[in-house]
Amino acid sequence: MSCLRLLDGGQTDVTLARLDNLVTKELCAGGFSRVLPLLKSLASLSEKQQQEVVRLGLPAKVTLWFDVVCDSLTSDLHRRSAPLFSLTEEFLDYFVLLTRVSVPVPELSAILLQLIRLSLKTEINFPLRLEGIRTFNSIVESLSREQRRLIQIEQGQNPMVFQMAAAVLAVGDYELQGSLSEALCRLTPRRYRQERADHWFSCSDISNAFCDIRDADFEVDCRHFLNLVNASHGEQRRVYTFPCLQAFLNSTQLFQPKDDKLDEFWVDFNVESGSVSFFVDDSEASLWGSIHLLKDDVDYYTLDIRDEELVLIVRLNNPIMHQGSRGHKVELTFSSKRRSELQKAAERVFMKFQSFSDLQETSGSGRASPSVKTNSRLSYGRKKSQSKSRLKVLPLSSPSSGEDASISLVDKRSRAEILFDAIRGSSPTSSRVSEGAELHSSRQQRADFGNISPIRKGQWKKVEAEVNLSLTECQQHASSLLTAVHQHSLESLQTFGSSVSDHLRRLEENSSTLNSINTQILRFFQLEKQRLGTYCDDLMQRLKSLGGGQLVAEPPSRQ
Repeated sequence: MSCLRLLDGGQTDVTLARLDNLVTKELCAGGFSRVLPLLKSLASLSEKQQQEVVRLGLPAKVTLWFDVVCDSLTSDLHRRSAPLFSLTEEFLDYFVLLTRVSVPVPELSAILLQLIRLSLKTEINFPLRLEGIRTFNSIVESLSREQRRLIQIEQGQNPMVFQMAAAVLAVGDYELQGSLSEALCRLTPRRYRQERADHWFSCSDISNAFCDIRDADFEVDCRHFLNLVNASHGEQRRVYTFPCLQAFLNSTQLFQPKDDKLDEFWVDFNVESGSVSFFVDDSEASLWGSIHLLKDDVDYYTLDIRDEELVLIVRLNNPIMHQGSRGHKVELTFSSKRRSELQKAAERVFMKFQSFSDLQETSGSGRASPSVKTNSRLSYGRKKSQSKSRLKVLPLSSPSSGEDASISLVDKRSRAEILFDAIRGSSPTSSRVSEGAELHSSRQQRADFGNISPIRKGQWKKVEAEVNLSLTECQQHASSLLTAVHQHSLESLQTFGSSVSDHLRRLEENSSTLNSINTQILRFFQLEKQRLGTYCDDLMQRLKSLGGGQLVAEPPSRQ
């Protein structure tokens, strides 16, 4: 902290170098908890001495430190470190603060590229990737028109932008797809969007759907675009989307956001993030509410046919809250025509294994597989500072928002603290009866399962199913990446072929011109040869006519 006091006191140049060495050393050694208070102090200093911070080049130093942090997030040694997650989020908040300090565009562009890099690294904890691209969108939204224009010019052709477009096609979470799509829209001026979309997406329907995204109706138009993207993957898709007929939290009904242009109550099954998510109407807020049913928080789920409709019931280990109501059970109703697709989606998200067949499951019921819980969910869900949480992103307007220009995708909340919307009016008696029956069934299932020897055939099938599922997901991810690489390679070959064809055409034209010139030159020499021969013949005739007399040579007339 002595370095910070010297910085604050004006002894800056040497002190900043010492501070840089100290922070870099601590980060490389894994001293994340020691760097965290230092970064908080730097944030306070940056607010007090804005111009001095920019003059010293502190933003560039912080960007380099964040590069080390991103590398640590991908290492097996630190990737599950709670202090590292907290430090990462403190860096994100500091980057938001720097947008108010008049950071030069080149340094600002470097910060934005680091955020893109964070969101694209599949080895990094998923919530941090989502937080990174949301921070990117918040920063770009807060820039002036001129700053945004310069950023678009500087980053428009950056290879990372192409990687973002490829990630939209491959990533297995709808909200991350939406945030990446938003970033692409922010980096692409409307007049260049069609040209770049044709380069990013090989399918014309997908590129046209991307170009049809309007700022005022971003959420609705982006939904149409991403539904088309995910459906194009067929059996290899990593996001399954279904229209929901009804949704309940215990006995409290949940409704889709109030937007006349929203045609369905969409529910997303996200394979990569291991969650079922959907947006709901929030009468107490200007933004859409969002619900996430996380694999780690699911006790069990059932999928049954009821009155010719398909009902998915998800029982949670911890209750979730909605406007004063709380419940452990979420019930979603779908058309029975989608039964096989829904069963597959639920199995892939919640990772139900065949080894649980002894749990008397019917119509696709099963327990969610256990998974290692980390503190990332807690650190990710901390309350944001006002400066960041109130920043707007691309317009996602709905009639309830009261805003025409800009609305945030969703406010940032922890997985354990997500708020839920619904109309009040629960039935406590029926709810308790239903929950009591489910609890009895759950206990009976646990008792039945306890009779199975944990080291014999049932355990082996579980391990085998885990391995098979992991291999399947790796194959799907590799297939998506290969598709993107193939698309890029094919476009490059087409561009190269077109260039070669142009050069050959020019060469052919030049050859024709050269042949024409050669022909003209040959004709000229032939004519000159004839004239010279005629002259020589005339001269010989004159010499002969003189007959040995005085030779008088008349100059030849000019031909």
